[in-house]
Amino acid sequence: MPDNPRPYLLWLDLETTGLDLAQDRILEVGAILTDSDLREIASYHDVLHWPRETLDALITSDYVHEMHTDNGLLADCTAEAATLPDVTSGLLQLLNYVPDRRPITLAGSGVSHFDLLWLRKWLPRVAEALTYYTVDIGVVRRYMRNVVGLPEPDREPLPHRALQDARLHLAEARTYRDLLRESHDIANGREDGQVEALQAIAENTREVAESLYEIKAAFSLGRLTVEGR
Repeated sequence: MPDNPRPYLLWLDLETTGLDLAQDRILEVGAILTDSDLREIASYHDVLHWPRETLDALITSDYVHEMHTDNGLLADCTAEAATLPDVTSGLLQLLNYVPDRRPITLAGSGVSHFDLLWLRKWLPRVAEALTYYTVDIGVVRRYMRNVVGLPEPDREPLPHRALQDARLHLAEARTYRDLLRESHDIANGREDGQVEALQAIAENTREVAESLYEIKAAFSLGRLTVEGR
């Protein structure tokens, strides 16, 4: 195995009752495990159980309450029976697909400043299995928009359901990957066989130069004369 193997990626999205790590709680977890080439290996999804009265007390934002009512998450929370230990077990089983104890990196949108903190607090065994750094496609998006000056690629609106959102973030990552690879190939003359074409031109130029040098040398030695017409 190489000294610095490319990590596997855990594309994670959490839906919560709010943004306060101390007061709010996790409602739903969606995760997709991919290799470093963004090929999906397996996925995991679960909804945690909460009584409706608890949800109404926890969700103080009308916007969040309406959003998760409309997308069906609150109804699912009252019907499901999953607990945090269940989610821990499910995510760790997902990570078991990674061979040879290869590194696993948390990935997604906003994971560096949101999801990772929630993992450390509520799902610490999962957090401990991941690398210290993340792959945050939200950072890439803002860099491309604010620094490079490129418009954002077309994206489907987020349904704010964990597994669907994780899939959309993975699709966005593939879009940026393809864009950057294409730009790299163009910059290095690899688009449409340009490297081979340039190499052929260089070889022809070298041969022409050698021929001209030989002609010049022949003239200098009087071995070549030109007859006028």
